[in-house]
Amino acid sequence: MSDPQTPHQTPDRPDYGPAFGPAAQAVGAVTGPRDIALVPGAAVAVLDLDLPAGVRGTALEQVARRQLQDRVGLNPTAIDMRPFSIGVPKGQDGWRRVQVTATSDVAAWRKAAGRCQAILPDYLALPAAPDIWVIAATPHGIAARLGPHDGFGASATLALATLTQHLCKAKPKVIVNVDDALPGLADLARAHDISCVTALAEAKGLVALGHDELSCDLRRDPQLSQAKLAAQLRAWRWPVLFGGTAAALWAAALWIETARIETETAAIRAQTQAMVRTHFIPTGPILDVRSQVSRALAAARAQSDPGAVPLTPFEMFARAGPVIETEGVAPQTVRAVQGDALTLVLQVADFAAADAVTAAVAATGLQVDQVESVVSEGDAGVRTQMRLRAPEGQP
Repeated sequence: MSDPQTPHQTPDRPDYGPAFGPAAQAVGAVTGPRDIALVPGAAVAVLDLDLPAGVRGTALEQVARRQLQDRVGLNPTAIDMRPFSIGVPKGQDGWRRVQVTATSDVAAWRKAAGRCQAILPDYLALPAAPDIWVIAATPHGIAARLGPHDGFGASATLALATLTQHLCKAKPKVIVNVDDALPGLADLARAHDISCVTALAEAKGLVALGHDELSCDLRRDPQLSQAKLAAQLRAWRWPVLFGGTAAALWAAALWIETARIETETAAIRAQTQAMVRTHFIPTGPILDVRSQVSRALAAARAQSDPGAVPLTPFEMFARAGPVIETEGVAPQTVRAVQGDALTLVLQVADFAAADAVTAAVAATGLQVDQVESVVSEGDAGVRTQMRLRAPEGQP
């Protein structure tokens, strides 16, 4: 980084010319609280970072700091990094560029500036407008403002090379080379078919400090937002502590109650399996208590009443089918379900027809449960679902 000391002033040349505005002074020449203290732009670099889109706030700053450290390889305590938020809507974390300078330089500038409105790199004090580049001489070399959202400071040779590189990416409509500050720039502009003038008045729309440049004030502590957040969090520490304790107690009580229920459930399951093993399934694995007990009960009824023949789902459909056909209804789905029941899905004209066919099937002696009747989507009529079981007392 550059020397933070104020350069020597000669009587016939001020630190910064009229292009920077009457309130812009060198960092050591500030006379009032409304002055803008300018520092060498070459010492305050603006770098692009490849930051993730989904990260916000303090986490975004931490990611940017780690990425910057990996890139430059310097001691993090020696680097002052802050978001370059010009052009980013207020209240949003859409910034992807950072200002980087030496921590020691920033400390020296703050001490030398005293009371002032802001401390800015010299290129941000130049007037700016979209599609207009402004180049001006400074006591430290060249300051370049490449539109409202970009700028840099460098020596004359490096500035010309940097501008040549920028012209490969984007071309302005006008380049203002104030008082021909950068030799060779006119030839470069002519080679790219760009208008090049030497006075600010020849370019329309230029505005000084009208693009939120003061948000880049180097007096501001880049860690201030984190300190403010920490203070806000400290105010909430006791409520959060009490809330966390209450949540922990509630979770412990819930865990104890869940463990008690699981213990009771395991005991009931063991008791049920013992009863099933004693009375219904003396041998073999017990996989599904309900279905296995139902089959055991059916077998027991069949043995107690040899004349009773189990009614299969096929036989139930054979009994209900003619009745359904008589009602003028065609089944859409026929499915045998667990427990020797039969499920029918019918398409009927309306709800009255659904009730009529249900009553007609029930008249055959079968047990009929009307599961649901709904209006069909995309078709006229009603879709009804019924479940058939063997008559009461018959297996």
